[in-house]
Amino acid sequence: MNSLENLKKNCSIPRRKRHSLVDWFKMTEQEVLDTFAAEPNAIKLGEGDEQFVYIPGTRKNKVLLVAHADTVFRDNDLSVGYKDFNYFSLTDKVGIGADDRAGCAILWNLRRLGHSILIPNAEEKHCVGSQFLLKQEGWREVINDHQFAIQFDRMNGRDIVTYDVGTNDFVKYLEQNITGYKASSGSFTDIKMLFDKYKHEKENRVICAANISIGYYGQHFDRERLDVREWNRTLSLIHKFLSKEDLQKFVQSERYQQSPSYPTQYTNYNNNHRRHWDNNSCVETVKTTVDSEPKQSLIIRLEDIVICPHCELYFDKPEAVNNGGKCVGCKRFI
Repeated sequence: MNSLENLKKNCSIPRRKRHSLVDWFKMTEQEVLDTFAAEPNAIKLGEGDEQFVYIPGTRKNKVLLVAHADTVFRDNDLSVGYKDFNYFSLTDKVGIGADDRAGCAILWNLRRLGHSILIPNAEEKHCVGSQFLLKQEGWREVINDHQFAIQFDRMNGRDIVTYDVGTNDFVKYLEQNITGYKASSGSFTDIKMLFDKYKHEKENRVICAANISIGYYGQHFDRERLDVREWNRTLSLIHKFLSKEDLQKFVQSERYQQSPSYPTQYTNYNNNHRRHWDNNSCVETVKTTVDSEPKQSLIIRLEDIVICPHCELYFDKPEAVNNGGKCVGCKRFI
């Protein structure tokens, strides 16, 4: 079997169709912000880490959709590999950046539904972009003028995390409308900063917010991966949910108290995240509470690689066979 070093020399996905899922991984954080800022009616404020883009919604009962522009890996020339419905990095010491470029890609696909979009920068630096927004006059009222908020910045495949910026009724509402997704616990992200009711003058008018799983694992490490099936499931279910006309409004009338019935293993990421890596594996093995069995290591041999003549995506031969002779990336016949 050829070494991982040889694989990294030969496997890459150059830029293809603009705004494809892979393209988001390869953007800098400024490119992400500028892309959303180019949308009609977009408002872009600040610079550097203290920066955000807001696109106002057009619906009467609009929801605020949030994803952050930065990753812990900044401005790197990323090479991306693909196998068994997973994207992962082939670049030494650089992760794929699915946290939170996968979330940005979801917002891009939802931008025509009439909901508001917020892209803050520097979430990985304790939500600097969100803190900057809260300091701007009138913006606390802007973000609370929604039915509720959803952020797409959660690992795993089926989690709903509200930290302490939601209510029990709000959690039940999401569980009923996002089939198969269940309440979990988490540490911190932008919505925790933005919707802390004690940061707002009118505490009883602060809307509820939740963070939803988008299918990434091993974030903040170079072995990070994105399960495309889980990412697509979240996108599909959320698209259906947010297309409804009768979306309810939820405010934090009471402090959200986490139910003691929630799985305790969610509270410690290191307890359920086991890293397995060898010289020939492209993706770690990850065991989660969602799947009863651990993910298998994804191994690609150079002699089994197919190169798409249209988009130059590298993937293994069985994928081409299973996909009817079409590229798994651009969907064209190879």
